[in-house]
Amino acid sequence: MQKHIDIPYLPESMEYVVIRLIIGVIVNAVRKQWDIQKAKDNALDLKIPSDENLSEYELEQIIV
Repeated sequence: MQKHIDIPYLPESMEYVVIRLIIGVIVNAVRKQWDIQKAKDNALDLKIPSDENLSEYELEQIIV
């Protein structure tokens, strides 16, 4: 039996932000030799702007 999974629609511009954020968290974790728990805690503390039209600079400031 297959389960039905509802995946909400995510606009392409927000997909870009989410993917960059996830990659940034992973890169920072590796660079700073964090374990997965510390990376998760740090990611939850990020202040993410709600604007869909973020510049590359603004994205980098969120991640670094």
